[in-house]
Order: sequence, then C-alpha cells, then structure tokens
Amino acid sequence: MARQRVTAVDLADQTGESVFRIRRMLDGRVNLTVDDFGMLCEALGLSPVDVVVAALGVTS
Repeated sequence: MARQRVTAVDLADQTGESVFRIRRMLDGRVNLTVDDFGMLCEALGLSPVDVVVAALGVTS
C-alpha cells in the first residue's frame, strides 16, 4: 500500500464533507465511525479490509 500525499481539502472535495470535519477526524478529535472510515478509504481508493489488515500487520 503506497503512501499518498492528500490534504484535508482534497479529502473534503472528494467526500463532500467540510474541511473542518475532515481535519477533526484526522486529528482524532471526533470518533471515526465505520461509515466515516469507509468514506475515507473510498476517497483514497483503498479497500477498508486492506487498510485494517495492513494496520494489524497481518501477512498471508
């Protein structure tokens, strides 16, 4: 999974959320719901499952 340089403004444009809310999500100031997580993954072109597997360090 390659790193991407994406700003909160980019994510707001792609998701339709406000920049303020995106920044609060990314800063951890609001709880991220499953729907929020899916929305962010979709905006980044990532599979939510792949993100979780990578975060857990699971290898096959």
